[in-house]
Amino acid sequence: MLSRLLQLSVLAPAVVARGIVWESSCLSEVTSLNSTLPIVCGSLAVPRDYTNNTSNETLVLPIYKIPVANGTTSKHSVLLNFGGPGNPGLSSFAANASALQLLLGGDHDVILVTPRGVGGNLDFSCSQTDAVATLHASWTTLNGNASNVAEGELWATTGLYADACKQSPGAANGDLIGTAFTARDFMQVVEALDEDGLIYYHGFSYGTVLGMTIAALFPDKIGGMVLDGNVNVYQYYRNSYVGQYLDTDKVFSLFCSTCIATPRLCALAHNQSSAELENDLLALFYKLKSHPLPVFFPDGLGGLADYTYITNQVNSALYEPTSWPGLSVLLAGLLAGNTTLVTEASLITTSNAGHDWLSGIRCGDNRVRVSEPSALNSNISATEAESPIFGSDAVSFYYTCAQWSFYAKGNFSWPPGAVRIRTASPVLLVGNLYDPVTPLVNAKSNSADLEGSVVLQNDGIGHTSVLSQASLCTARAIRAYWFNGTLPRPGTSCPVDVPAFSLDNGWETVWKELAKEVGETYYP
Repeated sequence: MLSRLLQLSVLAPAVVARGIVWESSCLSEVTSLNSTLPIVCGSLAVPRDYTNNTSNETLVLPIYKIPVANGTTSKHSVLLNFGGPGNPGLSSFAANASALQLLLGGDHDVILVTPRGVGGNLDFSCSQTDAVATLHASWTTLNGNASNVAEGELWATTGLYADACKQSPGAANGDLIGTAFTARDFMQVVEALDEDGLIYYHGFSYGTVLGMTIAALFPDKIGGMVLDGNVNVYQYYRNSYVGQYLDTDKVFSLFCSTCIATPRLCALAHNQSSAELENDLLALFYKLKSHPLPVFFPDGLGGLADYTYITNQVNSALYEPTSWPGLSVLLAGLLAGNTTLVTEASLITTSNAGHDWLSGIRCGDNRVRVSEPSALNSNISATEAESPIFGSDAVSFYYTCAQWSFYAKGNFSWPPGAVRIRTASPVLLVGNLYDPVTPLVNAKSNSADLEGSVVLQNDGIGHTSVLSQASLCTARAIRAYWFNGTLPRPGTSCPVDVPAFSLDNGWETVWKELAKEVGETYYP
C-alpha cells in the first residue's frame, strides 16, 4: 500500500510552476467582501491531468493572499482550506482575515487556493439552470428515516441525480477533481511561491482529509500542518460515515440541557427538565413524519415543515451554538403549530451552492459502487445506531456515491492503520469535546497514522474549534505552533471561555486579548 502511495506521488512529471501571477487589483466580488485586511489576488496554471504524461493542458487556480503586516517579514506562506468538499472559502477568508493572521503567528502570508472543480475552476456542474439545480438537490435531501419508503425513494432519486451528472456538460471533468489531484495542486502552489519548498497548511473539516492526503503523498514536504475538525480519513475514502455521528445525540442533549439552564435566551425553557424537553422534541420530530406543517413565506412560496426539514434544521444548528437561541424559537413555533414563528425563525434555506461540487469530489474519491442498496445495509445500520434521528441523513450520501459514474484519477486510497506516516514536521490535530459531525475520536484516529503528531482537545461544543465557544487557551496553543513550532503536551485539553447557549461565541474578545498579549493589532 505504501509503495502505491509513493507511486502516485511520482505519477507524471508535473509542469514546473513558473510563478503566481499577482493582479494589480482584485475583482469586485473580492473587494465587496469588506475584508478586515487587504487581500491580494492572483492565479497559477497547473496541470489539468497529473496522470497524462503527453498533455500540456492546464487549468488556472484562483489564489488569494492576506500579506503580513507592513514592516513584518513573512517567514512562510500558510495555505488554507475551509472544508466542504467544495467550499471556495473566500467569504470566510475575508471575514476572518485579521483573526487568521493573529492565529497563524502574525508572521506568515495567509493563502487561500480555490480547489479544482469549484466555482468556474475546472467547474463540475450537473445542471445548467437554477431550476434544474433545485430539482437535483431535492432528489438527494430526503432523510432516510422520513418514512417506511424513504430509503427506496432515495435509492431511485439519487440514482437519477448520479445519471444526470454523468450526462451533464461537467462530465468531462468528473474524474479530474479528486482530493489527490488537489493535493498536488497545493504542492504546485508551494513550488510557485519559491520559499523553502515545504508546505505549511491549515485545514478545517474536509480540509483535514486534504491535509492527511498531502501528508501521505508528500511526507518529507510538511513544514507545518494544523487539522481542525477531523474527518476520519480511513472512512472517507471508503464511502463510510460510520463514526461520524458518535457525538451528535450528545450535542442535541446539550442543546436541551443548556436551554433549560438559560431561560433568558431559550424559547423552550419552561417548567420542565432537560430530559422532558428532549422527549417532547423527539416526539415532535416523529409527529412531523405523518403530520407535516404547511409553511408559507412572504414571497408567495411555501413548503412543508416535515421530518426531513426539521432534522436538517436541527442538525445544521448543532454545528454552531450561537444559532441555538434561534433554533429554540423555531422549535417552539413547531410545538405550538405557529407557522409564523417557523417562517421567521428558519435557520437554513434551500441552497444548491456547492451541491454538485461536494458530490463530485467526495463520491469520486472512493471506489465503492453497488447495484443494490441492500449491499450498504451494514454501514447504514451502524450509522443510524450512532444517532437514530440524525444518522439517517447519511443515507443519501451513501446512495449517491454508490451509484456515481466517475472515479477520481490517481487511484488514491488511504493506507491501513499499521502504516504510520513520518512527516518532516509533526502535525497538530484539534478536536472539540463535543462535535456533532467530526467527533474527537476522529482526531485521535487520524493522529494514530501520523508519527509524532499531537491532539489538542478543545472543550467546546460545535463543529471545529472556530465555530465552538471561544477558548483563549486553544488560540494560544495554535498560535504557538505556527509561531515557533511548539506542540502542546499530549493529552492537553483547553477550557472554553463562554457558555454554549449564547448569542456571542466569544471569539472577538479572545482575539483582542491574544493581540494584546503578543503586541499585535486585531481589526474586528
